[in-house]
Amino acid sequence: MPPTPELDKLKLAFTGARKLPAATQGVQLRVGADALEDAELLEENLRRLEDAAGLSPLPPAVVPVKAEEEYELRVRAVRLRLSHLGFKDVGDLDSGKMDVKLLKALHSFRQEAGLPRNVGIDAPTWDALQELVALEPPFNVDRWVSPEGKLNPVLTRAMQLRLTVLGMRDNRPVDGVEDQYTRIPLARFEGVVSMLRLAETSTLAKKDLRKKKDVIELLFNHDAQMDAVAEGGPRVREALKDGLELNEQKDLDPEKRYLLRLARAELWLNGYPIGDIREPVREKPMRASLQVHWQHVAPAPLSASALSQLTDRLRLETFQELARQQHEPEVSPEELAAFVKANESTLQDYWTRDVPNNDFFLWDGLRRAFRWLGRQVKRLAEGLADLVRRGVDYAVTLVKNVFRALFQKANQVLTTIRKAATAFVDGVGLYLKGELREGTPNVRAVCRFRPDGDTDLLVLGDDGIDAAKVVLERMKRVGLALQLAATVLALVVGLVGAAARGLIGWIALIAQLVRAAPELLSLVEALAALA
Repeated sequence: MPPTPELDKLKLAFTGARKLPAATQGVQLRVGADALEDAELLEENLRRLEDAAGLSPLPPAVVPVKAEEEYELRVRAVRLRLSHLGFKDVGDLDSGKMDVKLLKALHSFRQEAGLPRNVGIDAPTWDALQELVALEPPFNVDRWVSPEGKLNPVLTRAMQLRLTVLGMRDNRPVDGVEDQYTRIPLARFEGVVSMLRLAETSTLAKKDLRKKKDVIELLFNHDAQMDAVAEGGPRVREALKDGLELNEQKDLDPEKRYLLRLARAELWLNGYPIGDIREPVREKPMRASLQVHWQHVAPAPLSASALSQLTDRLRLETFQELARQQHEPEVSPEELAAFVKANESTLQDYWTRDVPNNDFFLWDGLRRAFRWLGRQVKRLAEGLADLVRRGVDYAVTLVKNVFRALFQKANQVLTTIRKAATAFVDGVGLYLKGELREGTPNVRAVCRFRPDGDTDLLVLGDDGIDAAKVVLERMKRVGLALQLAATVLALVVGLVGAAARGLIGWIALIAQLVRAAPELLSLVEALAALA
């Protein structure tokens, strides 16, 4: 894409250091002589894509995690999340390298959370951090509160962090101690929820902190809070009747502080540059985000006075519009892929500047990114220069949401591909082993595989017939698993081979993998059902 004045303006918004290898070297994929060699090179090429573009998939659960095999962006995200949860001395927050300090912090987190011991970042550890720190669901309160009502220490940490985001607690270090720095802010949250009538009063009447599962669940259910406020009950309308100033004052009523913080967190989730959501709300970024939002979600262009009315103060209409967006269709992977294809070279450059410099943002708000883009789907068909003419801030928000959607979905897809590859290797390994047995310690049936592809079934003893049926059923399941896994790998081999031959660029490869995600995920779910 040739440079234009509009793209020069947009480039000024992506001035971060080009930290990823893809910035200077591209993604050097190896080309096979034929389809079979492409398949042999698949694992190496995917790892090259991950390393160069900063992607960070999780390893399959069946493969032990080694510290030296971690991915920098995921390591840095884990380090920051552990720090936000109050774990001491996690190491350099800007570092994406696994080190002794982070390993110790991970060990402490797993101990508190009741997770199995491991080295590095495994799926259970990452999922627990997502559940406790990310603002989007899911969150399972029963996982973290015992039947006796005892709070897991990591839940206490996460509660303190969430209460800080909502303005119910000062931005001070969090810990796993259930003391006044937990009880008083939680009581303040309960009071606000009760005053605004956002939950059943019967729930709020419970007095024992440990038994208030419903209140804790609401605290972690950002979507439910947004929907309840957007309903515009009498108390909410009263609090918002004159709108709220966008600069958070120290003496602000708890209900109004909560509403201001809740709206700010929602704008952050939607990709607007709102700042640290643990700190008090500041007028300038809040107003700028509201202006970008309203300029591009209104069904018809807004006059200057109408825009000022909606963005000078926080009003009920903003909550209603933001909540409505969360119930609308998501952008399709095909539409994302088409946008990337039309703007490939520019987006590749911006990716290498933006993705390495985002931490929390990349790992949260995936559903909102897809739905925000869904509302802008017609504009995805426009070129970047046309988007800039609508406003630089808008174009930046769109590009960042595209990156967030591609980054998270691509990580899921790459994790899925590894699961399929593992299943394929396990199935092939069975054939290479030469036989399948049933019965321990006394073997009752054996299926042996010949080099020519034929098999022999040996039945031993009177009960061998039943054992032989088990062997044949296992053989059937292994065959189906191999077929499904091979289908997954064939799809991916074709895409990666096209990129290796220069037919598509590396960011287009990422978009195409995301486009194939529904089919790949469906196949791997079928694989899991065979296990």
